[in-house]
Amino acid sequence: MGSDAPLMARSRSRKLGAPALAACIQSFRDPPEQPARFVSRLANAPFKVQIIVNDDGQVEGGSAAWMHALRPGDIYLISPNIHEVRAFNTMARYAMAPLIVFLQGDECLPISSEWLL
Repeated sequence: MGSDAPLMARSRSRKLGAPALAACIQSFRDPPEQPARFVSRLANAPFKVQIIVNDDGQVEGGSAAWMHALRPGDIYLISPNIHEVRAFNTMARYAMAPLIVFLQGDECLPISSEWLL
């Protein structure tokens, strides 16, 4: 048990309260299976993750895929034809977590959430 017990207890309590991390995802014409893949992998973190998506290039069914995959408390923005830096800045303003990670929608996240620790 040792020194891991307090960390595990904090992780569990964070999962219930405010997010510890905000994942800001810049989406541009992602394949329809990508939103569910992103959300499921980020949701496996041992702490609460807020997901904020900016959809820059909507494709048919893209917004529906994101809306179906996102959870309560996550944010979906539609702002086409906006420079990525402005999109990331906008998403960062919506973040409710002390730590923010910026991701591109076409990235392939590892199955394990260890990269978030």
